[in-house]
Amino acid sequence: MSERCCLIERDERGDRIRAVRLIGQHADALWTAPRVEGRYADDAGDDADAAAEWITERLAVDGDKLGLLIVDTSGAQCAWVHAAAAEANAVRTAFSRGGEVAEDEFDPDVGLEDEAPESGTLGSRPTPMEASIEPLGPAHESATGVRVGVLVSPDAVVRLLIDALDRRGVDFTGVTSLWHALGWAASPHAETSASSRVVADSPTVSCGVLVQSDARLVWSWCREGAVLAAGSQRLGVHDDGPIVTRADVARLINDWVAWSAQLGIAPDRVLLVSCPLAWEGVTGDPETMTAPGVASALAELWPEAVMDVQTPDDALVEVVRQSLGSQHDSLDAGHALSVLARRPGRGMRRVYQLVAIALAAAGLALAALGYRWQAKVEGVRADAAEIRQEYMAEIAAIEEMLGRPGVIANDLVPMLALRREVDQATRASQITRAPARPVMRELESLSFLLGELGDRVDLQKLEISSVGGFTVQMVTEDVAIVGDINRLLNDLDLNSGPLRWTVNQTAQGSRYTVRMGGIWQRQGGAQ
Repeated sequence: MSERCCLIERDERGDRIRAVRLIGQHADALWTAPRVEGRYADDAGDDADAAAEWITERLAVDGDKLGLLIVDTSGAQCAWVHAAAAEANAVRTAFSRGGEVAEDEFDPDVGLEDEAPESGTLGSRPTPMEASIEPLGPAHESATGVRVGVLVSPDAVVRLLIDALDRRGVDFTGVTSLWHALGWAASPHAETSASSRVVADSPTVSCGVLVQSDARLVWSWCREGAVLAAGSQRLGVHDDGPIVTRADVARLINDWVAWSAQLGIAPDRVLLVSCPLAWEGVTGDPETMTAPGVASALAELWPEAVMDVQTPDDALVEVVRQSLGSQHDSLDAGHALSVLARRPGRGMRRVYQLVAIALAAAGLALAALGYRWQAKVEGVRADAAEIRQEYMAEIAAIEEMLGRPGVIANDLVPMLALRREVDQATRASQITRAPARPVMRELESLSFLLGELGDRVDLQKLEISSVGGFTVQMVTEDVAIVGDINRLLNDLDLNSGPLRWTVNQTAQGSRYTVRMGGIWQRQGGAQ
């Protein structure tokens, strides 16, 4: 399966597709937009859709795949602009806001007597929504930031064509401009006769000059696959072809001098690819030249460059074919129309849809989780309200006891207020504290009891609390130990004090676990 690129030819303003051409190394097919009485028969969207349908059918018939989409230079311009940074978005913003810009003198209205445009041009400062604005080559430092070349091309109809191809499942490798293709064709890697004569220590800056049959001259500077500067100009028209005069060549050289001064570079190789020209023999004007004459004039005015000339029958197709073997895999600015080359297609939209579905599912899960947590929060709030109600009831009872109703409950921190009131009442002897529990005395009595039991028991646990009382756990093999413990409790008079003891026994095989519990009795009405 071979690869064919698609050349998109537009009208002078760049807002309508005039024709598309599928170009391969040995094939060339053309589709033209239908017209009625010199005007387009359909609107721009219908023409883009029809062109996409023709491309799809033609590729299927020939068994080829689609490579690059090459956009012509109609309605486009190349300029240099001052920007705050060399990043692509900063350059686009600087150009759209109308910063300091130098533009060529190309006027798309000059010499258009045979075809009047059907719509207006872009504004003097198109936005990225209206046109592709691509930085060219490296940026150069300036006093106010950086100075960089920009390529500006209307692209609305190209977007329509890309979307129409995407709907039909036709993929392509990238989107670039005729300026890029011309620069690649002129690069040393292209198989031209002059490439072997160029020897340089640094990367070669090549210049391609294309004279098209529609009386347009297009030029492009390229280094290592990246376009550095470009431009175009209108030529005179004759029945036998375009007219190139010495004044046209001089104007071209003036553009080159201006760009060389701004970028600090100059081409050292020039490739002229020209269609048949109307020359002095048919025009009668001694200023008109043939393609070799144009090459001689360029060599005379730009002597530091190696000059080569080609005169194929279809110069435009020849330039495209020479660029097919170049390395143009990069989709970065300077190598392609990067925004169009990265335009989302079916696959990316499918990814967006899957991401949206995943986000929606995650949102629903979070909503369900939030609902569950809200229910739990409501339950906690209800419990907190119940606890607070009980808490305030206790405080109200204490306030009544102290004879100070509302003092504690209305305080910002009721617990601190309660502590304060209790301390004041205690110091005023209004509240008497219960005496301390005789823990040490009871512990001493318990030690006498354990001493009487001796080796008959193994003490496992002894817990003492001034609130809960005593807990003693022992292990023994003597089944009569409980009776002996009860007798000792009576002999030592332990149950007549502040503690009341209980004894129980559980069997574990041949051994017994004995638990003694001593509970504090009430003292003065309080336990």
